[in-house]
Amino acid sequence: PLFRSPGLQQHYSNLEALALERDAPDEIVDLTEPDVDQMEKRAGNVLKEFSDLVYPHGYETVSVGRKRAGPSGASSEAKKAAPSQGDTQLVVATVQEHAQSGKLSKLTVATLKEYLKAVGRKGTGKKNDLIESVKEHLGI
Repeated sequence: PLFRSPGLQQHYSNLEALALERDAPDEIVDLTEPDVDQMEKRAGNVLKEFSDLVYPHGYETVSVGRKRAGPSGASSEAKKAAPSQGDTQLVVATVQEHAQSGKLSKLTVATLKEYLKAVGRKGTGKKNDLIESVKEHLGI
């Protein structure tokens, strides 16, 4: 089956309305969108069981969309929130776990810097320098 692009179809409908001097373009039906009601009707129980198995209790799905614009004139540094005590403890535990398994290189530079800051060490330089600093701190 051939599916038409809804965006392109809307464009053609707008052009047609302009050319024929209509007040409004024809309504476009997007055939690429899934029929959610039909899917729920046919597989609702199975999908519910699957999500219960995959996602932990109380998990909230997050819709993906565009980022909202911040206040005008605000710098990106001002927008960053300081990590909470729980976040810092999680970073420390994660880095220590990766260090014990020999996988420090899998961590991001930001995570390594946050760990070094949390333990009171200098967190500057390239990734290899940060990894060496973590190893020195942990005695590895």
